[in-house]
Amino acid sequence: MKIFIITQEEPFYLPIGLEKLVSQRRKEIVGATVLSRFGKTPLEQVLKKLFSLYGPKDFFLQASEFVLFKILDILTPIIKPKRFYSIRRIFDFFSVPIISTNNINDKNYLKKIKQSKPEIIISFGCPQVFKKEILSLPLFGCINVHGSLLPKYRGKNTGFWVLLNQEKETGVTVHYMNEKIDDGEIILQKKIKIHPQETVNSLYKKKREKLKMTTLKNKSILVTGGAGFIGSHLVDRLIKEKPKKIVVVDNFFLGNIDNLISAKSNFNSLSIKKQDARNYQKMKEIIEPPSIFLNLYG
Repeated sequence: MKIFIITQEEPFYLPIGLEKLVSQRRKEIVGATVLSRFGKTPLEQVLKKLFSLYGPKDFFLQASEFVLFKILDILTPIIKPKRFYSIRRIFDFFSVPIISTNNINDKNYLKKIKQSKPEIIISFGCPQVFKKEILSLPLFGCINVHGSLLPKYRGKNTGFWVLLNQEKETGVTVHYMNEKIDDGEIILQKKIKIHPQETVNSLYKKKREKLKMTTLKNKSILVTGGAGFIGSHLVDRLIKEKPKKIVVVDNFFLGNIDNLISAKSNFNSLSIKKQDARNYQKMKEIIEPPSIFLNLYG
């Protein structure tokens, strides 16, 4: 699986989760883009926005941590700390090629990505909207990691809004992307309890830990339309993640199941069912609710 990552430069929450992804998938990652968190927004406006978002206490705490993290990032090659303090430092350490841009929908930028032939693009805290051309570029589509339990709280600053509305829980969602913001088929969700004394800062730190623990191990996965060329190769890749079980549903009209039968010989918990993959409601009658639902049928 050839992976391309699009993210933003951020020292607080993203590096730990991203480091795990890059260290585990280094051989599969063909490139990355690191965007500026606030683009060309003047510093004064950025500071005002952060102050209103975090409040006085957490704002000054984050300001102090920001200075400390910048120093630690510069000293990383010398002191070799237990974690990374910048996104670029992670990609540099693992020798991941970086393609720079100010606009992920720019045609020249998309040409450069296309040369790396990504099979999937992961948006990991990307601050820009994916448009049609970039969404259609990778073979398996684009997926996003979002800091709420979608479909609730789409958009930015989810930690602020869940606290303002006195929610009892929030979480992290991994989902397929389409042209709508934070929309598309949900792949995986992790819930987080919100305590009475929670702050935006403490909530984002909890989400960071959830990202660190996200794995397909011991998950049950339902793949619809999985008997074709793309589906069978995806199933073969999923098996390597050691899930609890995989159920493939297809009518087998568009191809053969030779690859799936071969995969089944190496993974006893793979079930292959011949059925109309478009009728998900009917499938739920014979298949227990899966942890992850991957719809390749369309």
